Amino acid sequence: MAMTAGLDLCDDVSQISVSKGEDGNREVTTLPVVVGSEKYCINTVAMKMKNRNDWLFGEEAMRENPEEGYLLKDLLSLAVKKQSLELEGEVFDTAWILSGFIKSMLRRVTSSASWKEDSVLYITVRRLDSRMVEVLKGVAGRLDLRGARVRFLSHAESFFYYSASQPEELRLHKVCLLDYDGSRVRTGMLSTNRQMKPSVTMIEEREFELPEKNDRDLLDICREVMDSEIISSVYLAGQAFEGNWETETIKYLCMKRRRVFQGMNLYTKGACYAAMDKAGETCLSDNEVFLDKDKLKSNIGMDLAHGDQVHYRALIDAGINWFDARADIDVMIGKEKEIRIILTPIIGNEKRCVVLRMDFIPDRPERASRVNLKIWMKSADEMVCRVRDLGFGEIFPSTGNEVEETVSLTESRSDTSDL
Repeated sequence: MAMTAGLDLCDDVSQISVSKGEDGNREVTTLPVVVGSEKYCINTVAMKMKNRNDWLFGEEAMRENPEEGYLLKDLLSLAVKKQSLELEGEVFDTAWILSGFIKSMLRRVTSSASWKEDSVLYITVRRLDSRMVEVLKGVAGRLDLRGARVRFLSHAESFFYYSASQPEELRLHKVCLLDYDGSRVRTGMLSTNRQMKPSVTMIEEREFELPEKNDRDLLDICREVMDSEIISSVYLAGQAFEGNWETETIKYLCMKRRRVFQGMNLYTKGACYAAMDKAGETCLSDNEVFLDKDKLKSNIGMDLAHGDQVHYRALIDAGINWFDARADIDVMIGKEKEIRIILTPIIGNEKRCVVLRMDFIPDRPERASRVNLKIWMKSADEMVCRVRDLGFGEIFPSTGNEVEETVSLTESRSDTSDL
């Protein structure tokens, strides 16, 4: 059975969950700091011992005498902000330090020998961007998980996977998340369009300042977010929700037969559910697409001629993070010196065709020119296309000429046509 796990990686504390059980009866379990304990949050810290090259991570570092070493906090932000750190005249790679912390967490799951090519680990962080993904990919390469697939997702997407894995009655209408860290309340509202096939779930995220734990102020935030919505369930996340609250907020949340849940492990469990889906243990992604501001909202493809037939070739599927979107294909050019890329929004607008003209290619007979097309994204709405002349063997050698163009996925151009 594939090893599947979800790691919630935060600057203050981190958690890890694994799926256990037999086929068809797999459960997601969050691992405690110590077996039998009720503590599930591990301090995201590392300590370099003074005058020797020994490192401690997590709770081991917290138990050590602080005068015996250098305690490093906010390991994730440290790795994102700077590549190296100097201690006692020696330079350390911050991604290496972060990977050491993650390894210490993974050792609590199982031995490294249990990780195989069909295993999946999802790491979830509050926000994903290109810099964060770059750091996490560097960290993943140091984990020695024997070919296991390591993927990344945001807290918003983890929330989606968690919610989508709960009983259907908890998401008949909208689903609301309140995440309070003691200074800010972050809200997320999931709404699902089940009329589309596959279903499309979107999230509306907002953020509010709340520097002090105050029932009345939190109630005002809840009213602003929830008053006009029909909500099936509400999830409370974040350490600031630990302990008792005044009754006004709780009374409001429980109104209109809403179900309310509170817990610290929503994101780590959501990441584990995502890993299970990636490993083929569930078919959630076949039936439902999640979209947030970082997701690609259009399918990208092209029509390719094969003899007398024309076949659609998918290049990039909607629903993936824009910074993960890549395509690389060689194309034979026909009579016209152009490539026609088809954009198909999964919500709203009709599909359209973007024409890339290639006047830089020398005049050659029809189907005597090959080009290489590379596509990547500058943002969720901006596609970059680079076309390079490959020629056609020794008969028509490549000129090496190329052109690069940025195309909006949401705005029409003069050389864009509806299909």
